[in-house]
Amino acid sequence: MTIHPSSPSGRSDVEPLVWRDIRPVPPQGRETTRHGDQRSVTVRLSGHSLHTPADARVHVVSALRAWGVPVDVTQDLRAITSELTTNSVTHTRSAHLDVSALLTEKEASVVVIDRGPYRPLAPHQADPDDEHGRGLALVRALASRWEARPYGEGTAVWAAIALPEHTRPHPCEVETDAARTHR
Repeated sequence: MTIHPSSPSGRSDVEPLVWRDIRPVPPQGRETTRHGDQRSVTVRLSGHSLHTPADARVHVVSALRAWGVPVDVTQDLRAITSELTTNSVTHTRSAHLDVSALLTEKEASVVVIDRGPYRPLAPHQADPDDEHGRGLALVRALASRWEARPYGEGTAVWAAIALPEHTRPHPCEVETDAARTHR
């Protein structure tokens, strides 16, 4: 699946976010993949549990930390993960959610996919006394770019944060899965 995002700034030169080989994840399972310089981890969580947002945050943060993503980017994606999974648990009848973290050379992203029903999403201005209604506005404020799209009968929502230039790995510094020998 290729998602062609739009950026909040309206830039048209934004690269598409490409998800390769999206495969079903076993219930309560976790799958880690790597394609070149792109890394991803996906976990399937309950769509009915109030613990799902916390579980999703733990999985996303642990992956981002393992990949060496800067703390401020990790904290912002933690908040975004919480908002997106809370929305799915609260507003869908999905039996489960797939939550993915993705790292490319230029950005770190999170994707939450529910099984429906699809609902168009847009941030709105909550009244000062409202207890809810600020989540997507927070996502929009924190993310470099984000989008919601139909996915099967449900919704896929992703948000990406650009990595600071000084933290981007040089291609020679990207670790491999193969064992290394130092001679």
